[in-house]
Amino acid sequence: MNIEVKLTRANEAYIIKNMYPLYLHDLSGHYGLVEGHLPNRHGIFEEDDECRTLTDQYEVQNIWWDKPGVLYPFLIRANSIPAGFALIATPPHCGQGVDYFVNDFFLLQPFRGRGSLKKLL
Repeated sequence: MNIEVKLTRANEAYIIKNMYPLYLHDLSGHYGLVEGHLPNRHGIFEEDDECRTLTDQYEVQNIWWDKPGVLYPFLIRANSIPAGFALIATPPHCGQGVDYFVNDFFLLQPFRGRGSLKKLL
């Protein structure tokens, strides 16, 4: 099986953006009813009500492709199938003295807890 982790360009951003709502939904399960981890009044996992649709949320995520050399959106694929993503930040988007920060990391459910992806594909 071939596992690939590749820095994405703007023309592939939609793949990570498609998975991002699933990531936010997964996070909500770890925080329960804590404010900021519930959907807004439009059903979108965002802190405010300005995002009314997933398209609006997509626009918020553009920062990852607007700052090359500072923000690094990596797509994880297993045998060419999107399996997850890792969003890596550098200063000024992380703490002082930190070179690289894993801002977000996500694997889709079918690729988790198997020890080896070979068992899946």
